[in-house]
Amino acid sequence: MRIEKGVRQIADAFYAVAARELAPAAIGELARELSALLMRVPSLRKALYSDRLDPAAKKDLVERAVGAKLSPYAAGLLFYVIDQGVERKLFKILAYLERRVEQEEARSTVEVVSAFPLEERELEAILEAVVRAGDRGIRVRQQVDENLIAGVVVKVGDRVYDGSVRGRLERFRKAVSERL
Repeated sequence: MRIEKGVRQIADAFYAVAARELAPAAIGELARELSALLMRVPSLRKALYSDRLDPAAKKDLVERAVGAKLSPYAAGLLFYVIDQGVERKLFKILAYLERRVEQEEARSTVEVVSAFPLEERELEAILEAVVRAGDRGIRVRQQVDENLIAGVVVKVGDRVYDGSVRGRLERFRKAVSERL
């Protein structure tokens, strides 16, 4: 999906600022809440899209209508969008923000699949290796898959580190079949 340059720039700038204090999930929730608010209050959306109101009047209207309901970050994003004159792109900006959050969460989730439940120290050793490799702020999801036979498979975003016996056997089978 092609994203308009201005939409991506505004969303990325907002994400960079918000991510200093908020987790990706909180940023995604903020985007969803702002989208829902704009859908619930059509008069607010209409006022934002109006060419008859100047930015100061739009900000004042937002503050009076929903100011108490908005977090400082949501208000800041909304006011920045007004200042930039791109109110009609707000839903695209929010949708891009949600996709960005999904990508960040996928990158920051480590899935550890093992043939047997891991002991706490084993899991900690794996996570320390992932952090040393440069992945910070990670969440862990652990699964047991007896089909692995032994070993572990660690998935970090789109990277897969397969140290399982099943994986080794599969790589061996493939290497042998390529040579025959």
